[in-house]
Amino acid sequence: MITTRPLFLFALAFKLLLPFSTEAAKEQTLIHLTGKIYDRKSNFSKVVFKFEKHVTKKASGELVAKSKYFSMDGKTALDEVVEYSPNDTLKLFQRKQKQINRDTMAKRDGEKVLFEMKEKRAKNDKHDKDDEGWEDNMITPEQLTRYIHRHFDKILAGETIKVRLIVPSRTETVGFRVFKEEDKEFQGKVRTRLRMNPTSIFIRALVDPVDLYFEKEKSRRLLMVDGRLPVKTFDREGNYHDFVGQLVLEYPDQKDKATKGKKTATAPTQKNGN
Repeated sequence: MITTRPLFLFALAFKLLLPFSTEAAKEQTLIHLTGKIYDRKSNFSKVVFKFEKHVTKKASGELVAKSKYFSMDGKTALDEVVEYSPNDTLKLFQRKQKQINRDTMAKRDGEKVLFEMKEKRAKNDKHDKDDEGWEDNMITPEQLTRYIHRHFDKILAGETIKVRLIVPSRTETVGFRVFKEEDKEFQGKVRTRLRMNPTSIFIRALVDPVDLYFEKEKSRRLLMVDGRLPVKTFDREGNYHDFVGQLVLEYPDQKDKATKGKKTATAPTQKNGN
């Protein structure tokens, strides 16, 4: 007599696994790019850090953005994870600044943003908490490009948009004005250069503006961030400082173009031009 029990168990196991497989299949990669961070004084000849970013959209519509900054010895300098609701509003923003043993967090809690910062120091640890009332123009640094794209035509028409950048390391948000500065050549083409300036005159006296270079083509991709970045440098005494440099972003299709046509010139041991 042939029993149907093994077939039943197989069918049951398949049914239980099906929802997870379907959900995984619906997850989409929206952004995957890399970048190099240059010493500002080197004229793009000295790479100090490397960058990688991956944004996925879950089946539920939620977005997850993961970014990493690497020092030139391959060690992770900073690890960042940001989670957004389906309408691209902040849920959770976490950074692990491994260079200085600092963990920061910001999360949306109803009509508030909650902040927490922990830093392990040689003499004593630091632990700060704070909160702010939520405003619709509050965004994370990772979210900045998408926010600008939604207002790009207004900016090109001469309007200034205002954002409040969520800065967990300061346990607060910082106001910025974003506007078009000029068209300027970069990477052999004329680009749209936008400028971010702090709205506070006190912060403006301490923090230089950040320049953002975008393609003029329909894609309007961000090509370079020129200004303060979340990684650190150290002086001879071991004190750390905010790093001001140039993050040049690299998109997959740019790499494809760079390697196209090089196949015949490669050695037999190399494949696909790599």
